[in-house]
Amino acid sequence: MGITKEKQKRITSASLIKRVDVQATLLSLKIGVPTSIKNREIKACSLRSANRILKAKGYSFILSEAGRIDDVIVTRLK
Repeated sequence: MGITKEKQKRITSASLIKRVDVQATLLSLKIGVPTSIKNREIKACSLRSANRILKAKGYSFILSEAGRIDDVIVTRLK
């Protein structure tokens, strides 16, 4: 007993969602090394929000968007 051609046409593939853990990404950066993060991977507003949350936990980062069009330079200080 197989699937008929009409049912095969109605079956659609699921679109998978890739979730990025912004805080874990920031914590995985090496201390003192400037790193470029593209906006299509992680939005600048998400980086700023994670920076604020991690600052309360005792971590420190420098986020630089000045003169950058499609990326953000992130440097972990501690």
